[in-house]
Amino acid sequence: MNVPVNKLQEGYRLLEDVIVNQDQVIIRKNNLLTNELIRVLQAYLIKDVKVEKHDVHVEQSLGTSGKHYLDESGKLSFISRYLEIIKEYKEMYLSWKRGSAIQISKIRELLPPLLEHIDGNEHQIFLLHHFSTKEEYMYQHPVAVSLIANLIGRQIGLSKGECIQLSIAGFLIDCGMCKINPSIILKKGALLPDEYEVIKKHPVYSYEMTKNISTLNHESKLAILQHHERLDGSGYPFKIDQTKIHPFSQILAVADVYHAMTSERIYRKKQSPFKVLEEMMQDSFGKFDIQYIDTLVRSISNFSIGTKVRLTNNKKGEIVFINPQNPIRPLIRMDEDHEFINLLQHVDLHIDEVI
Repeated sequence: MNVPVNKLQEGYRLLEDVIVNQDQVIIRKNNLLTNELIRVLQAYLIKDVKVEKHDVHVEQSLGTSGKHYLDESGKLSFISRYLEIIKEYKEMYLSWKRGSAIQISKIRELLPPLLEHIDGNEHQIFLLHHFSTKEEYMYQHPVAVSLIANLIGRQIGLSKGECIQLSIAGFLIDCGMCKINPSIILKKGALLPDEYEVIKKHPVYSYEMTKNISTLNHESKLAILQHHERLDGSGYPFKIDQTKIHPFSQILAVADVYHAMTSERIYRKKQSPFKVLEEMMQDSFGKFDIQYIDTLVRSISNFSIGTKVRLTNNKKGEIVFINPQNPIRPLIRMDEDHEFINLLQHVDLHIDEVI
């Protein structure tokens, strides 16, 4: 039977392949649905799928790791690996909280297979915010930052080794959060000034936890320490300016802010990736290195004429012209009335998703 995606439950079995873009299989038939796979369907704006109910408890069917339900080809492989590493990160974080040291060898074992799958899946970097939840954001954010930073590093021509070191730094930027009282980290309302001062110490804690790791290079350790510094000296923890901020730190700053603003948080709703990048471009003067924001903009706006999009007013349309000066604000022909909307002239509208 066909069931709307918002009515799906864990344990339902797919009776047909789920296909997007005419020929791309994202989930193969006979898979048992989990909450992660349901979020994949939601991320791709699938309306309904053909399933049968399954009586076997999902944990018994999938096992504790859930790995054997993963498809080893196409987009699902990348997203599934991402979700699996988030689980691994959570286990690491909880162990750090109990006082365990960082096992850099385990991180080096986990990250490269995921990073290798960025090639050909670059566009999926801009779906990661769909998999951020209020409750698990603390564990999802560093993994996403690692991937986004790696994408920027690749695009600007860093070597493979540099990209791996940059990614490991992204993976560890918030490890020091384990030293902070969870009541502050998980607070639903605005932080009090003294609470914010405590949060601002996490880069130092993270650096202290990583400074003696011999296989992590000096640049990566600096990036962990400096990722909240800003070029104009307005950042923290040391308020240093651009003359002392390492390029790795600047890349992580862009990746960190981008994912944070596009993600659902306890105290704030998520925003469209396109809107976030536009805001970052406007605010970049004096704070972020514009070349790294431009790199993300070029990656996310690698549209072609005919690309289908959904706007922030929930209406759908098709890109008919791309403005080379501002590619994230193209000309859209709307599906409903075939009217043309030039996003350059409608500052209240943004592309919400590519569909």
